Amino acid sequence: SVLSLLIAAMIYAPPGMTAFTSNVIGVVNDETVDGSQRVDERGTTNNAHIINHGNQEVYGGISNGSVIDTGGHQEVSGHGSYQGQANNT
Repeated sequence: SVLSLLIAAMIYAPPGMTAFTSNVIGVVNDETVDGSQRVDERGTTNNAHIINHGNQEVYGGISNGSVIDTGGHQEVSGHGSYQGQANNT
């Protein structure tokens, strides 16, 4: 039906259009990353889904339970005296 098509069109977000927190300095949950996301020493992500050309840079922060799909990328590094962590990725 036309209504079904309209609902599907409203739900679909093309690559590059997905909303997510680009600079994580607190706690974020259940985000889909399709771009650049930086998690600094003050930040924690839980259950991120990294897709397409998404890149999550864990720069001294913490990433718990990320799923890295085809084309996604996660980098973990330190920042000052803080070592980044990726747990159950």
